[in-house]
Amino acid sequence: MKHTLDDVQQYWDSHLNLTQFFPDEEVAVGSDEFWRQLDASMDRYAYKEAVLERFASEAGGGELLEIGCGLGLELSRLSKLGFDVTGLDLAPNAVAVAHANLQRQGLTGRAVVGNAEALEFADETFDAVYSSGVIQHTPSIEAAIAQIWRVLKPGGRILIILYHRHSWFNLLQRLSNTNVEFESGDAPIINSYSRGELRSLFQRFRNLEIETEYYYPKPTTRGGTLARLYNGVFVPFMGALPKAVAQPFGWHLVLTAEK
Repeated sequence: MKHTLDDVQQYWDSHLNLTQFFPDEEVAVGSDEFWRQLDASMDRYAYKEAVLERFASEAGGGELLEIGCGLGLELSRLSKLGFDVTGLDLAPNAVAVAHANLQRQGLTGRAVVGNAEALEFADETFDAVYSSGVIQHTPSIEAAIAQIWRVLKPGGRILIILYHRHSWFNLLQRLSNTNVEFESGDAPIINSYSRGELRSLFQRFRNLEIETEYYYPKPTTRGGTLARLYNGVFVPFMGALPKAVAQPFGWHLVLTAEK
């Protein structure tokens, strides 16, 4: 079955990203506890803070577009790092939360509903484009990359994070036949990539660099025998590995480049 953008939108509108990591699944959206758990979810990706800080330093601020801003967690951080931020997401419910997230912190910026494959911005609008774990879910990543190129100013920078095919997470998911995103069901489209594929997809960009980022697995809140094995065996085993051994098999490929 070939999935459409409507399928993708419906999924992410009913599965707010990062809430799958909340210990309290019944927490009300927009409550104080919701914001606390959302902020805490960033701890799962400890490497991202340094990556975002380096990107902000190299880009030097300016107008930034985040494609797939979700609930605005990283959009808010990028605003604090000096960017004039615009967040875009396919899911209206996520955009509403991202807007509220900016407001609650007194940050400037905006969040809008939009499609990565057909951005409604003029050519050469943005000084930087950021997207983390998003465009692997769109039907045509080629179309999304062409749009990133179009709206980016000459000399502008991109920071794109995508799923790594040759990773411990991908192997474990396939061996266990478990869902990647939410326990209740996976996104309609989930792609992962090799370094070589990303170099080909982003070949129009200059100074392309790709790093593999590894984050130590955290215990899952899912139930069942596989979850208990994961929490009791796999998490401590991977946590004991030296980072130099584990990092080449990390789940995230982090790509930076310039137009």
